Amino acid sequence: GMFASGHAQKKLGTAPTLMLGSVAALAQHLLCGWWVKESWQQCLMPLVAMLRGLGVAPLGAMLQRAVEDAGIAQAEFSGLRSALQSFAALVATILWSRWFSHCVHIGKPRRFHLGPAAVAGAEL
Repeated sequence: GMFASGHAQKKLGTAPTLMLGSVAALAQHLLCGWWVKESWQQCLMPLVAMLRGLGVAPLGAMLQRAVEDAGIAQAEFSGLRSALQSFAALVATILWSRWFSHCVHIGKPRRFHLGPAAVAGAEL
């Protein structure tokens, strides 16, 4: 997916490729939450997951353009982005752990996938 991301971006354009990656993420989580019940179905999920990588190059290109337009130095942006990613990882770990705990507590662990699906849907 990530390897093909640059090629897809050149052929389709930035926004459509980013949209395709987001739709793939949404589809993967919905399928995992509702459809996947047997091991052979689970083996098909990496194929859908590979399409999620299509959004990597367009997002990077859009961020790069925004940084250049704002006149922010690349080194400054890299530092800010790294700090934001660290903070987001910390908060996400707490939130997703709490959500999974809730899903297990009510006896429906597969419902966990609906949370990431909602986030992927919000990206669209």
